[in-house]
Order: sequence, then structure tokens, then C-alpha cells
Amino acid sequence: MTFETIDGGLGLPEQPDWQLLFSDAGECGAAAGHWSNIVNAMRSAETLSVANGHAIKRLIIAQIVFDRACAAVARDGAVRRVKGVDRRNPQWMLVKQSAEMCASIEADLGLPPARRARVGRVPRKQRQRTAADGYLRPVK
Repeated sequence: MTFETIDGGLGLPEQPDWQLLFSDAGECGAAAGHWSNIVNAMRSAETLSVANGHAIKRLIIAQIVFDRACAAVARDGAVRRVKGVDRRNPQWMLVKQSAEMCASIEADLGLPPARRARVGRVPRKQRQRTAADGYLRPVK
């Protein structure tokens, strides 16, 4: 069995149509901004591939849910009175769960600097030697 290679793309995941996922124009704009920030960070760390597209999408959805739930908690408070009993705002659990989800996905993608070394090494550019380097020596 032989496989043919197919040329195409830059090795970048395709950005989803955020209007299919979010009805609010502000959330669509925020999602597009998150996408470009994440893709640029991963591209500069040389960890970006087409296979990361779905994980990036899940991360952005979790970030938008986090922002939405934080706004609801800020508006209504962390504790609400329901039928005369003080109860924790259900949005608070969404804040907590989406924050944990974001941290997990970010770690998998290698976005936090502490985790970046575990995902893949970033090649460092070596300084080019010049003619002046032969004349400049440390004093002993």
C-alpha cells in the first residue's frame, strides 16, 4: 500500500467560524483575538501543527465560558439567596471548572513557560562569530 503526499496549507490549523459557536459579536471578536494570540505563541515556540486545531478551539471555548461566567458572578455575586437560603451561585462552579479546563489544555499545548520545555525544545539561534571576536579576549 502506498500513500501520496498532498501539498497544501502552511501547517496551520484553520480558524473556526466563531459565529457558528457564539451569538454575541463581542465574544466572536474575543475568540478571534484569543486564536491569533495562541497561534502566534505556538508558532514562535515551534509547537504549532494542524493537529492542535481542536485543542486550541476547546481552549478558546473554555476561555469564553470563563469570561461569561465571571461576568455573571460579578453581576449577581458569588452567593445568592434562593428560597430564603444562601446558596453558592451556579456560575461560580462554571468559573472554577472552566479555569481548570483552561489550565489543563494550556499545559497540554505547552503555552505556560514552565511547561514549554516538556512539550518541545525551542531551538536557540547561536551567535555568529565575527572577526572582532578573535581580538577581544577576557583579561586574566
